[in-house]
Amino acid sequence: RRVQAEYTRLIWRASAAPASSETMTARSASIRMGARTSLVWCLLAMLALAGVAPAYSMHEDQAGSYDWHKSFLGEATQAAFAGSKQNMRAFVSTEQGAIGAIEFNTGNLVWRYVLEDGDVVDRLLIAGRQLLTVSSRGKYLRSWSMRDGSLLWELVTYTAAAPSADAKAERDKDRGVDVLPLGVDVDGDGDEDLLTLSRGDVALRSLVEGVAAWSAEAAAAFDETVRLHRVARNPATGKLIAFGVTEDDGAPAAIEMDPKTGEVTRKAVAGGNNVGLSDCPRGTTLAVGADGNVFASGVTADGAKTYAVDVAKLLSGKTRGAVSFAPVPEGIGAVGRARPVRGADAPSDVFAAGSGACVLVGAAGCALARASTSDGTLEYVRTWPLAPGGRECSAAVSSAFSSAEGVGVGAVTTDADAGVAVVEILTLDPDGAVKAVRVGKPVEGFAPSERGVAARAWINAYSVKRDGADVVAYRPLVVSADARLSLLGEGGKTLWSREESLALADEVMFARLPPPKTAAAGKADDLRVRPSFQESLRTQVLAVKARIKRATADEMAELTGLRRGRGAKLLPTRDANGFRRQIVALSPAGALTSLHNGDGRVLWRNFLGGGVDAQGKPASAYTYAAVYRWRPSRDESRDGEHALVMGTASDADASWGTKTRAVVVDLYTGEIESDVVLPFKAAHVLPLPGAAHEHAEHAHEASAALLVDATGSTAHVFPATPDARDAAHADRARISYYTVDQERNELRDRKS
Repeated sequence: RRVQAEYTRLIWRASAAPASSETMTARSASIRMGARTSLVWCLLAMLALAGVAPAYSMHEDQAGSYDWHKSFLGEATQAAFAGSKQNMRAFVSTEQGAIGAIEFNTGNLVWRYVLEDGDVVDRLLIAGRQLLTVSSRGKYLRSWSMRDGSLLWELVTYTAAAPSADAKAERDKDRGVDVLPLGVDVDGDGDEDLLTLSRGDVALRSLVEGVAAWSAEAAAAFDETVRLHRVARNPATGKLIAFGVTEDDGAPAAIEMDPKTGEVTRKAVAGGNNVGLSDCPRGTTLAVGADGNVFASGVTADGAKTYAVDVAKLLSGKTRGAVSFAPVPEGIGAVGRARPVRGADAPSDVFAAGSGACVLVGAAGCALARASTSDGTLEYVRTWPLAPGGRECSAAVSSAFSSAEGVGVGAVTTDADAGVAVVEILTLDPDGAVKAVRVGKPVEGFAPSERGVAARAWINAYSVKRDGADVVAYRPLVVSADARLSLLGEGGKTLWSREESLALADEVMFARLPPPKTAAAGKADDLRVRPSFQESLRTQVLAVKARIKRATADEMAELTGLRRGRGAKLLPTRDANGFRRQIVALSPAGALTSLHNGDGRVLWRNFLGGGVDAQGKPASAYTYAAVYRWRPSRDESRDGEHALVMGTASDADASWGTKTRAVVVDLYTGEIESDVVLPFKAAHVLPLPGAAHEHAEHAHEASAALLVDATGSTAHVFPATPDARDAAHADRARISYYTVDQERNELRDRKS
């Protein structure tokens, strides 16, 4: 432009000057020389620009967009439901400290809030049209908006001591955290009230802002150290009751308080011989009768006996004979885990808290038990076998729920051999009976390699019209052993699933997709996904409108969708340039999932933590923490893609009490090609360069490796084949490793 302007200026000067012909001729020659000089400089500038590297950029309408995005919550531990059938939502809290709302009909995440590290939800329930959570062992009481997840109010029930070993030990002993929505206005302020227990303090709080009408140091009222575990309200007297045990000898202790003031009216500790329950009785549940009888029942710390405490008799001063014991049935065995059945909403929780129902998981089986309101003994109303491997119960018993048929619970029983789950609905009658009211059709997809057993369940009860009459229908929300969250329908189908195991994945790697079966098939796939003329035209029109800022929000969303879905980038096969890939994610529980990098859809999945390992032991005992590129020695082709997955577990017969599971997986199909259990803990995998395949895509894609024992003293050749041993011998001069002392910050014991 500068050359052109200078040339024009010279011409204008020549034509405007009033001079003679000689002068005009000289000036014309000057103009021609200037034009040639400018042309030379222009050509030089063009040559210089030709050597500059091009700069790539994106259009303004592409800024902030992405190919795909997924949001997760983690492994669900608590759930509650609210809303109409058309606008029902499931509110979930997870082990990873997340709280979220899920659209019940679609499984889409509506909102999510992640708490601070270490702040895990103890209880989640709905009361007074609010979503309440108690976390950090009762320290935080929060109320959330069910519409958008905004925090309505928050209370700190106690102030933690400075971090120390003694403070941690004290926190570990204070396991007593309880929340009981009373469903009535006790203090007379016009709002429903809530009873809370944390660190031995009992408080009556309003549901409006959580303000405490009173707070009592109930545990401090005793002459000795008492750990309180449960609170209840006696409907016959209206009094509030808290139950626990003494720290020294595990003797049962109970305290009664006035509901309006929190004043202690009675307290007692059981005396006599052989009454100790230990400092942590398991599954403590309260059975409250309409006549005022209150019994505390549960399992002793050794899991061999159940206990029943007559709380009313204890508070009346008759401490001797207030405690009775009974052996656990042989079909259940020593109880390792026990929990009381509680509700996810205020009406069901008020009933369940006094129903005496609890779930026991023993060494031989598991059961749903209910304490009698006449003598407190546990009655085993339903029993189930353990799942394959003998670690988990084959039935997931839900929290209590309310329906037109009364307060009930659901049991989702997994049949591992058939790969199905069956839903049974049970009612908890006020007279202590448990009745089966519904058994659903088997739901497929619960094979050990698919998702494992149902670990937790919650039941959504709703009313539907059938033959002109209102009937109650049930939809279970289930968490399986691989952390997948699924909604099961009454017709034996899975309505939707969320791959929450991806939220737990610690190991991720990229791998190639399988090649097209034939060249003709590859061309056919490209033609099949090529955008049509109408799609291309629509994309160009929307792109132009976006660049001139005339596109609406809906048009921008349409343009983003067209750009993401067009072309061949979503094909599930390999492309020549290697742009299409799969993302392989591994969770600690053994969920191995392959995602397409184009749109994030699941290509295949395999649950390594389901079923048993090569020795017939529970595969769920392992923690899967590493995945490596691998090429089996028998794979002589260029197109194979494999991974070596490593997991460790405790085993008394193994070296240093730990064993390793090494699984080779075909990354095109997700199928297991080999499964080996090694009698030591592998701390590192050192690929052997001499065993690398000549066609391997990466230099470390080996077919043999050294597995370093966690003790640091030895390394083992894997696999135990002659070729692998030969490779180890050939690479002995190139392989070395060290022992790291993290406490002393030292490297030592070099091995080679």
